[in-house]
Amino acid sequence: MTKHFVFLDVDDTLLYGTKQVNLALLKELKAKGITEVYLFTNMGLNDIKNYGHELASMSRYELIQILKTEGFNVLGVITSADPGYIDEKGRVRPIGSAYNELYLPLMEQVRKNGPIDLQNYNSNKEDLATYFINDTSWRVASSIVRARCETLFPQTKKQDGVLSLQLRQKIDGKNAEILTNYAEVLSFLEDEEKCKQYTIDSGVDEQVKLEIRGSATKDNKALMMQQTVGELLAYHGGPIAISFFDDTQAHLSGAIEAMKPYIDAGLVSLSTCLMSRNYNISQGADAIQLYAHTIEQNEQSINAHKKIEVALSTINSLRYRFRSESTAESCKETLKQNLPYATSAQLVTLAKMTMDGTNPLAGSSSPKVAFKYLEASYLKASEEEKGLIAVEILRLLAKHSYRVIKNSAVTDPAIDGLVVALHGLARNASAESQVAIDLAQRCQEINHLILSTLKKLDPLYERETSLLHYWGEKIDEAIVPICITTHCNVAPVNKSGEDKKGIDEEVIEIEEAEMQFMEPETRVSSLSMFASSVSSSKTPPSQMFGAEEKEQEESKHLQGTSMTSNF
Repeated sequence: MTKHFVFLDVDDTLLYGTKQVNLALLKELKAKGITEVYLFTNMGLNDIKNYGHELASMSRYELIQILKTEGFNVLGVITSADPGYIDEKGRVRPIGSAYNELYLPLMEQVRKNGPIDLQNYNSNKEDLATYFINDTSWRVASSIVRARCETLFPQTKKQDGVLSLQLRQKIDGKNAEILTNYAEVLSFLEDEEKCKQYTIDSGVDEQVKLEIRGSATKDNKALMMQQTVGELLAYHGGPIAISFFDDTQAHLSGAIEAMKPYIDAGLVSLSTCLMSRNYNISQGADAIQLYAHTIEQNEQSINAHKKIEVALSTINSLRYRFRSESTAESCKETLKQNLPYATSAQLVTLAKMTMDGTNPLAGSSSPKVAFKYLEASYLKASEEEKGLIAVEILRLLAKHSYRVIKNSAVTDPAIDGLVVALHGLARNASAESQVAIDLAQRCQEINHLILSTLKKLDPLYERETSLLHYWGEKIDEAIVPICITTHCNVAPVNKSGEDKKGIDEEVIEIEEAEMQFMEPETRVSSLSMFASSVSSSKTPPSQMFGAEEKEQEESKHLQGTSMTSNF
């Protein structure tokens, strides 16, 4: 069954000005039965820096509390830092990790201990030290995201130096030492004499080298969408429907483009709503109708499996009584329109009907069409279903040789298109998506099934072996870290004030398709601030909790419009 998710931008979508919450949008979501949402936002740690200031905007933390009182459950906060928030091995952490590790615990401490004083440092020293470390980590993550969006995959961008903290003399503004970790920052803050002479400022640690893998998209929210969808599909099994509300057209268009391979493969349905940046318009009747329409556009994919089930049942019953051509044609049309969202079990049913001589989608049947149904079924199956479908594939290959299947002239465009789309997703999106990697692995498994029925001297054996290696290369390519660090150790922050033992990083040089490994220099660098003290979260995406500020000032527009990507 298709699961429906709602992604909500914050500024000028959920929150207008400093305090106005979009109650009209919340009311319409509840009217449609939606009470679980993700915040999908560009943000930094300004909420924490500004906490306690009289004119400060409502924080993301406070906004979530309001959503709770309105009956909503915030499943997670997916932020602009997430696609660049890497672990010690240069791999992206799970969605929501930046908020959960860098924002939320510190915000809770600041609310408990009082505002932080970034000018005179006359506030809780541990909170101050954590803020400096976390803010630097967030900004490094954001810089990696920018580099990824500016570089087209599979190219990489080399960056000499990484954002760090350093001491600057108050008298003449000259740079002093670089602060490389939490313990050093805390030690400085606790030294009153030193605080009178120096201030903490941003710097660049030039001894740290980064090599950042590019992205297939130029929009940061499209990159966020790719990462999020990959994790949600891997966790929930798919397909999923997403209603995405945002006030920036570039983000909506980027998301639609990034999701096209998933939409074609029947794994995602996406509808988008361009929000007005005028609060009064956002509360009006036209806007409310727009919100409802955005949600309703996903109903076709959500109910697709039900429509397919009815059509299959009707077609099956027509085989045993007087055939109604109009009814049969109507059922075929229903199947064609909804086929991408067919469940694995429904695709097996279609394969069996085809093997029995009745192709519900066309007038003729063939072993090739049946094989395509089973192939699509295997690619979309759950782990529990895979074994049974593999048996069906082998049964078909025992009845009809793979050569007969491959050379069959009878095909069906609908199922051919679905298989091509699934292969395309595995081929082109594996660098950003776990579910695409899983698809590539399943393509390999199907090759293994085919090879088990072929003799080694058969020319088809060589072809399938080549395909097996091709998918293996795609998988290997996908698991390369998105950010490779050199000339440093990564020392996670220990909040007790002392550093944990550094974790040796591998120096990886990419020369076209080859990787060579060397030992790193043994210097604890400012990148230790970027490798968070909290280990990668293993919390399911549905249980992540969580926040937003605009990247830049954007010209105001008064009228919202709705867009959709159909299946």
